Amino acid sequence: MGGTIKQRLPPGGELPISAPMHEPEFLLFASDATLFGIGGAVLVLLSVGAWLGERRRNQRTIIDSVGWMPWGTLSIAASFIGLLMLIMAAMGWLRG
Repeated sequence: MGGTIKQRLPPGGELPISAPMHEPEFLLFASDATLFGIGGAVLVLLSVGAWLGERRRNQRTIIDSVGWMPWGTLSIAASFIGLLMLIMAAMGWLRG
């Protein structure tokens, strides 16, 4: 018959969808509190960036060049959720 391609299947018998993703060592064994702390810190940084965007938008002299993005709402939501995540992470770190 024609050219059939033989592939060696993994032990489960199915082909993987993609190559395995390698996780950094410090995240592999991180506790839930540490992961929450990292996520909270990222959200607080996002909140600072959104606040800067809102400040830039408010200082715009030509009103027609103001974008539609609701930076103030994004800043408040990200800071609230980020601070809650940091508080929960601190509680987890203190409990051990």
